[in-house]
Amino acid sequence: MTESTNKDEAPSPRPPVDLDITVAHPARVYDYWLGGKDNFAADREAAEQAIEANPMILPGVRTNRAFLRRAVSYLAGEAGVVQTHRWRPGPGDLSSDQEITGWCGVARKS
Repeated sequence: MTESTNKDEAPSPRPPVDLDITVAHPARVYDYWLGGKDNFAADREAAEQAIEANPMILPGVRTNRAFLRRAVSYLAGEAGVVQTHRWRPGPGDLSSDQEITGWCGVARKS
């Protein structure tokens, strides 16, 4: 996709997203494990198969998210970081790094 360099021109429209909800996606599976709503039947089925194969996956996922909360809270609070970058792919949820910095009362630069 080529973006227009002329500020008076409208940007080129984005091509349609090729979203196949019949195939599980890792980000949506993770969303399901965290209790999110941005997942489909294929994602839930894959998530349950993974849990069956490895029952410790849920504690691991929750531990990972707890670490993210602690790390972002520290950076946004004590370390004074005022700008974050959403580095992980996939849908956001109420536990995202942006929400965590909001909980810390940190003003974010755009």
